[in-house]
Amino acid sequence: MHHPRSVVYADRWADVRGRCIFGNEANRVYLNQGDYFVDVAEQVGLTRTGTSRGVALADFDNDGDLDVLITHMTAPPSLYRNDSQAAAWLGLDLVGNSRSCNRDALGTKVTLLPAHGGHAQHREVYANNGLAAQGDRRLLFGLGTDTASTARLSIRWCGRGEPQTVELDTGHYHRIQQP
Repeated sequence: MHHPRSVVYADRWADVRGRCIFGNEANRVYLNQGDYFVDVAEQVGLTRTGTSRGVALADFDNDGDLDVLITHMTAPPSLYRNDSQAAAWLGLDLVGNSRSCNRDALGTKVTLLPAHGGHAQHREVYANNGLAAQGDRRLLFGLGTDTASTARLSIRWCGRGEPQTVELDTGHYHRIQQP
């Protein structure tokens, strides 16, 4: 049963059947500048207006960069392929053993250990990672201009227990099953 206040003045609501109350809006892409954000949608090619409802980031073409899928209320989805400058990367598809960690490895924390005095990168497998959509569950590490052919990672399955350390080749995805 609804709380009486949740439908107060329902007789005064606008009739929006067949229409959307947020029609023909511009998509936004915000770039973090440290202390503030800047909308760069136009610079990255997201200029279509409409009634967008969800966004998922995933590497649809398995080339090491995230592509963007945007769902719309009254139109087919839009897929934007990321063809940015090639850079070093490493991807993981983690599989839990179904005993001490769930099969999807949700909650697993991975640290890419720094090479050459660099900074560590941290990723976690999430069940929800998009806005009204589900992005790629795989983990992706961007390595920039690092030319090392391997990377060392620490995997803490489901966020607990002793970490597993692995060294993997860069430039492609690895499927790792929990021991």
